Amino acid sequence: MQSLWMIAASFLFACMGVCVKFAAQTHSAVEITFYRSFISLILMFGLVRLNGVPLATPHLRWQITRRPSSSRSTSVSPACNCARASWARWCSG
Repeated sequence: MQSLWMIAASFLFACMGVCVKFAAQTHSAVEITFYRSFISLILMFGLVRLNGVPLATPHLRWQITRRPSSSRSTSVSPACNCARASWARWCSG
């Protein structure tokens, strides 16, 4: 059964790629990213509610402080700077 889920996921991922290619002809990358994220948010919210999983967290302070600290650590990491530099070289040809 797990292999069927993987096949279905691969098929749906390929369909999403085709839809993004079609949407790229008329919409910007920011719009496409927003709509993909918004649709995913709606679907995941429905799935969470259907399964009765609570969205409240007892660790709200940790959830709030996690994002700025992870952004800070990736912006000053030498490995990330090296990856950005090699990506820029690859993109520029």
